Amino acid sequence: MLVTYEYSRTWHQLTIPGISSPPNANKLRISPASFKQLVQAFNIPASFVDALSTHYLPHGHGHHQISTVPGSDSYGHWYLLPVRVQFACTDQRSGHVASASNSNQMNPYHYVHLPDMEVDVRGFCIAIYANHDSATGNSNFVVFNFVQGRWAKVVEEPQKRVAGAIAHSANNGQKLSPYFLHLVYLTSVSRWWANVMSSVYDQLIAYEEGLQEQLDSDNESTHFYAKLDRALHCIAAHLQRYRSELNSLEATIANIFQLFKEKHGASDTGDRRFTLGLAQTASQVKATNDFCQELEKKLSNILALVRCSNHFKTIISNTRALNVVLQAIQTDTETSQRLTEETRKDSLSMKTIAVVTMFFLPGATIAVCHFKH
Repeated sequence: MLVTYEYSRTWHQLTIPGISSPPNANKLRISPASFKQLVQAFNIPASFVDALSTHYLPHGHGHHQISTVPGSDSYGHWYLLPVRVQFACTDQRSGHVASASNSNQMNPYHYVHLPDMEVDVRGFCIAIYANHDSATGNSNFVVFNFVQGRWAKVVEEPQKRVAGAIAHSANNGQKLSPYFLHLVYLTSVSRWWANVMSSVYDQLIAYEEGLQEQLDSDNESTHFYAKLDRALHCIAAHLQRYRSELNSLEATIANIFQLFKEKHGASDTGDRRFTLGLAQTASQVKATNDFCQELEKKLSNILALVRCSNHFKTIISNTRALNVVLQAIQTDTETSQRLTEETRKDSLSMKTIAVVTMFFLPGATIAVCHFKH
């Protein structure tokens, strides 16, 4: 979704009233001619246009001078905010297994499903371009929100916050900083990231509890370990990507802060509020980034435990199978011993018969012979 803001002593939101995000907004809904006029009207640099065309790739931030008039300090700057937002999952768990998108969850550019939390974590970006005219004090912002329109609340939340802040400042006679819009979007993005990290943490805890239950049971576990190993590797791939995006977010905040100090400074109450708010947001993003790093270590420990547990279960299963074989061998041995004993008895009987025959057969033979004679 595209929205523009203008600051000329007071703030104005230039979005067309009554137009909301369409539910099927998968692309930027603007004609090439209108986009060209937009670029010319706001002096949007080619580097920002290029970043928009590849918004799904990592990008830094840019800065350019607008006016070439000597003594003028009009400038523009842009950046892309990586966004991860969790949405309630409306699909059945079996549907994730059967769907084609489920096989793509190993790719961090796609969504990841957290089954126990019943949410899907999806990635987007928000592209912001701002220019400031030092001669007139005017500022313009152009915001491209690439969050899909079917999640209208997420798309429109920063806009509503901006509109609320403008109305509040007008009613109370408070002056807003020309940079305040940066802070609105950054705080929203920071909160979304914190919510995602909390859900990932809860999901890892659920996996740990399930693993402990499996260790305490005697059930066949091959399918369980294979499924858990796949799920953990999927989250690991996403956490690595999250770290890169949070590092990029920290760098963007630092760049905005440095640019604001160089060009404006904290000359009035609005600017001081902005400076404090930006510092607090930077602290929150850093804490979220540190938490992400902690989750990576926790996940590594769980993966190690899964491998050890699976190996331990395999050893137990093999030992049980070996015990069955040994018991069968023991049974065969006992049977063989009984057969040997019976054979020995039969042999003794045969010897007895042979001895008796040896003693009585010659006499009988002589008697028969004498009788015949």
